[in-house]
Amino acid sequence: LTFREHIGFTDPKVAFAYAALISSVDPVATLATFGNLNVDRLLFILVFGESQINDAVAITLFNAFNKEGASVSELILQMLAYLFGSISLGLCLAIILILIMRFSRMLHSPVEGVLAVFVSSVFTYQLAELVKMSGIITVLFFAIMVSAYAGPHLSPGATTLISFLMKQMASLSELIIFLFVGIAAIGR
Repeated sequence: LTFREHIGFTDPKVAFAYAALISSVDPVATLATFGNLNVDRLLFILVFGESQINDAVAITLFNAFNKEGASVSELILQMLAYLFGSISLGLCLAIILILIMRFSRMLHSPVEGVLAVFVSSVFTYQLAELVKMSGIITVLFFAIMVSAYAGPHLSPGATTLISFLMKQMASLSELIIFLFVGIAAIGR
Protein backbone atom coordinates (compact mmCIF):
# COMPACT_ATOMS: atom_id res chain seq x y z
CA LEU A 1 0.00 0.00 0.00
CA THR A 2 3.01 2.30 0.30
CA PHE A 3 3.39 2.54 -3.46
CA ARG A 4 -0.31 2.64 -4.26
CA GLU A 5 0.00 5.69 -6.51
CA HIS A 6 2.63 3.92 -8.61
CA ILE A 7 0.78 0.67 -9.10
CA GLY A 8 -2.71 2.08 -9.54
CA PHE A 9 -4.35 0.71 -6.39
CA THR A 10 -5.93 3.49 -4.39
CA ASP A 11 -8.36 1.34 -2.43
CA PRO A 12 -6.75 -0.97 0.16
CA LYS A 13 -9.52 -3.53 -0.42
CA VAL A 14 -8.55 -3.83 -4.10
CA ALA A 15 -4.90 -4.26 -3.13
CA PHE A 16 -5.76 -7.02 -0.66
CA ALA A 17 -7.98 -8.78 -3.24
CA TYR A 18 -5.17 -8.64 -5.80
CA ALA A 19 -2.66 -9.92 -3.23
CA ALA A 20 -4.97 -12.82 -2.36
CA LEU A 21 -5.33 -13.66 -6.05
CA ILE A 22 -1.61 -13.80 -6.83
CA SER A 23 -0.41 -15.24 -3.51
CA SER A 24 -1.26 -18.83 -4.28
CA VAL A 25 1.65 -20.49 -6.09
CA ASP A 26 0.86 -23.64 -8.03
CA PRO A 27 3.34 -26.40 -7.05
CA VAL A 28 2.73 -28.62 -10.09
CA ALA A 29 6.36 -28.44 -11.22
CA THR A 30 7.63 -29.14 -7.69
CA LEU A 31 5.36 -32.15 -7.28
CA ALA A 32 6.30 -33.48 -10.73
CA THR A 33 9.98 -33.17 -9.80
CA PHE A 34 9.32 -34.90 -6.49
CA GLY A 35 7.62 -37.74 -8.38
CA ASN A 36 10.61 -38.16 -10.70
CA LEU A 37 13.14 -38.03 -7.87
CA ASN A 38 11.18 -40.45 -5.66
CA VAL A 39 11.40 -38.18 -2.63
CA ASP A 40 10.06 -39.19 0.76
CA ARG A 41 6.31 -39.79 0.63
CA LEU A 42 5.70 -37.62 3.69
CA LEU A 43 7.40 -34.62 2.05
CA PHE A 44 5.30 -35.10 -1.09
CA ILE A 45 2.08 -35.28 0.98
CA LEU A 46 3.01 -32.20 3.02
CA VAL A 47 3.76 -30.08 -0.07
CA PHE A 48 0.60 -31.30 -1.81
CA GLY A 49 -1.60 -30.66 1.23
CA GLU A 50 -0.09 -27.24 1.81
CA SER A 51 -0.72 -26.29 -1.82
CA GLN A 52 -4.36 -27.36 -1.55
CA ILE A 53 -4.91 -25.29 1.58
CA ASN A 54 -3.08 -22.32 -0.04
CA ASP A 55 -5.39 -22.46 -3.05
CA ALA A 56 -8.47 -22.66 -0.87
CA VAL A 57 -7.39 -19.81 1.40
CA ALA A 58 -6.49 -17.61 -1.58
CA ILE A 59 -9.90 -18.20 -3.18
CA THR A 60 -11.68 -17.57 0.11
CA LEU A 61 -9.76 -14.35 0.74
CA PHE A 62 -10.34 -13.14 -2.83
CA ASN A 63 -14.09 -13.72 -2.51
CA ALA A 64 -14.18 -12.08 0.91
CA PHE A 65 -12.30 -8.96 -0.20
CA ASN A 66 -14.56 -8.54 -3.23
CA LYS A 67 -17.64 -8.27 -1.05
CA GLU A 68 -18.90 -4.69 -1.07
CA GLY A 69 -19.37 -2.71 2.12
CA ALA A 70 -17.97 -5.29 4.54
CA SER A 71 -15.95 -4.32 7.59
CA VAL A 72 -12.81 -6.13 8.67
CA SER A 73 -14.69 -8.05 11.37
CA GLU A 74 -17.34 -9.12 8.83
CA LEU A 75 -14.60 -10.31 6.46
CA ILE A 76 -12.95 -12.34 9.22
CA LEU A 77 -16.28 -13.91 10.19
CA GLN A 78 -17.08 -14.65 6.56
CA MET A 79 -13.68 -16.26 6.01
CA LEU A 80 -14.11 -18.42 9.12
CA ALA A 81 -17.62 -19.36 7.98
CA TYR A 82 -16.24 -20.39 4.57
CA LEU A 83 -13.48 -22.43 6.16
CA PHE A 84 -15.44 -24.23 8.87
CA GLY A 85 -18.57 -24.53 6.72
CA SER A 86 -16.55 -26.17 3.96
CA ILE A 87 -14.81 -28.52 6.41
CA SER A 88 -18.13 -29.48 8.02
CA LEU A 89 -19.81 -30.06 4.67
CA GLY A 90 -16.95 -32.29 3.49
CA LEU A 91 -16.96 -34.35 6.67
CA CYS A 92 -20.78 -34.72 6.68
CA LEU A 93 -20.87 -35.85 3.05
CA ALA A 94 -18.05 -38.32 3.73
CA ILE A 95 -19.97 -39.80 6.67
CA ILE A 96 -23.06 -40.15 4.48
CA LEU A 97 -21.06 -41.92 1.74
CA ILE A 98 -19.41 -44.27 4.24
CA LEU A 99 -22.81 -45.15 5.76
CA ILE A 100 -24.25 -45.78 2.29
CA MET A 101 -21.28 -48.03 1.47
CA ARG A 102 -21.69 -49.89 4.74
CA PHE A 103 -25.42 -50.52 4.60
CA SER A 104 -25.55 -51.30 0.87
CA ARG A 105 -22.76 -53.86 1.27
CA MET A 106 -20.52 -52.50 -1.48
CA LEU A 107 -17.80 -54.87 -0.34
CA HIS A 108 -19.50 -57.47 -2.53
CA SER A 109 -20.03 -55.14 -5.50
CA PRO A 110 -16.81 -53.49 -6.70
CA VAL A 111 -18.45 -51.73 -9.66
CA GLU A 112 -20.93 -49.94 -7.42
CA GLY A 113 -18.15 -48.96 -5.01
CA VAL A 114 -16.05 -47.43 -7.78
CA LEU A 115 -19.08 -45.60 -9.18
CA ALA A 116 -20.06 -44.31 -5.73
CA VAL A 117 -16.59 -42.87 -5.11
CA PHE A 118 -16.44 -41.10 -8.49
CA VAL A 119 -19.99 -39.72 -8.38
CA SER A 120 -19.64 -38.60 -4.76
CA SER A 121 -16.41 -36.73 -5.54
CA VAL A 122 -18.04 -34.66 -8.27
CA PHE A 123 -21.23 -34.26 -6.24
CA THR A 124 -19.26 -32.99 -3.22
CA TYR A 125 -17.52 -30.27 -5.23
CA GLN A 126 -20.68 -29.17 -7.02
CA LEU A 127 -22.75 -29.06 -3.83
CA ALA A 128 -20.09 -27.00 -2.05
CA GLU A 129 -20.00 -24.48 -4.89
CA LEU A 130 -23.80 -24.40 -5.02
CA VAL A 131 -24.07 -23.46 -1.34
CA LYS A 132 -21.26 -20.87 -1.71
CA MET A 133 -18.60 -22.83 0.16
CA SER A 134 -15.09 -23.63 -1.00
CA GLY A 135 -15.22 -26.70 -3.22
CA ILE A 136 -11.48 -27.30 -2.77
CA ILE A 137 -11.59 -27.43 1.03
CA THR A 138 -14.79 -29.48 0.99
CA VAL A 139 -13.37 -32.11 -1.37
CA LEU A 140 -10.07 -32.18 0.54
CA PHE A 141 -11.72 -33.04 3.87
CA PHE A 142 -14.20 -35.36 2.13
CA ALA A 143 -11.27 -37.26 0.60
CA ILE A 144 -9.36 -37.42 3.88
CA MET A 145 -12.35 -38.93 5.67
CA VAL A 146 -13.28 -41.34 2.85
CA SER A 147 -9.70 -42.56 2.42
CA ALA A 148 -9.47 -43.25 6.14
CA TYR A 149 -12.80 -45.04 6.65
CA ALA A 150 -14.15 -46.35 3.33
CA GLY A 151 -11.48 -49.01 2.78
CA PRO A 152 -13.16 -51.76 4.83
CA HIS A 153 -16.36 -51.30 2.82
CA LEU A 154 -14.65 -51.87 -0.55
CA SER A 155 -13.13 -54.99 -2.00
CA PRO A 156 -9.34 -55.03 -2.55
CA GLY A 157 -9.92 -55.02 -6.31
CA ALA A 158 -12.19 -51.99 -6.07
CA THR A 159 -9.66 -50.13 -3.92
CA THR A 160 -6.89 -50.80 -6.46
CA LEU A 161 -9.13 -49.79 -9.36
CA ILE A 162 -10.22 -46.57 -7.65
CA SER A 163 -6.59 -45.64 -6.93
CA PHE A 164 -5.57 -46.30 -10.54
CA LEU A 165 -8.54 -44.48 -12.06
CA MET A 166 -8.12 -41.45 -9.78
CA LYS A 167 -4.47 -41.10 -10.82
CA GLN A 168 -5.42 -41.43 -14.49
CA MET A 169 -8.26 -38.92 -14.17
CA ALA A 170 -5.93 -36.45 -12.40
CA SER A 171 -3.37 -36.76 -15.22
CA LEU A 172 -6.07 -36.37 -17.88
CA SER A 173 -7.60 -33.35 -16.12
CA GLU A 174 -4.19 -31.70 -15.80
CA LEU A 175 -3.52 -32.33 -19.49
CA ILE A 176 -6.85 -30.78 -20.50
CA ILE A 177 -6.25 -27.71 -18.32
CA PHE A 178 -2.78 -27.14 -19.77
CA LEU A 179 -4.17 -27.66 -23.27
CA PHE A 180 -6.89 -25.03 -22.72
CA VAL A 181 -4.40 -22.59 -21.17
CA GLY A 182 -2.04 -23.10 -24.11
CA ILE A 183 -4.82 -22.54 -26.65
CA ALA A 184 -5.95 -19.40 -24.81
CA ALA A 185 -2.38 -18.07 -24.65
CA ILE A 186 -1.77 -18.68 -28.36
CA GLY A 187 -5.17 -17.26 -29.34
CA ARG A 188 -4.30 -13.83 -27.95
